[in-house]
Amino acid sequence: MPDWTIHYGDGGTFTSDDGPPEAAPVDGIQWIVERLPNGNTQHHRDRDFYYWTGDCWTAGFERDFNTWVRNLAPQIKYGVCIANADYERIAAEAINARLG
Repeated sequence: MPDWTIHYGDGGTFTSDDGPPEAAPVDGIQWIVERLPNGNTQHHRDRDFYYWTGDCWTAGFERDFNTWVRNLAPQIKYGVCIANADYERIAAEAINARLG
């Protein structure tokens, strides 16, 4: 089972089993679920960008982030607004995701 799963607006996913965070598609993220060392899960959603720190995911808003970094850091991934129905479907999948 993956340690984390990224859910995209087009319905696709990318997990830790698929490759490292740097290999994940950059745009269109809706939700990230990760397993914490204590066995709990952390959900990251509704943000403009998502960043792999080397140990875990974190997220933030564009207003807190310099856009020039976008070209410098392949580990930074970006969210996008989508239709509510699509978001609700992805939210249900993310909430019910089974992580290792």
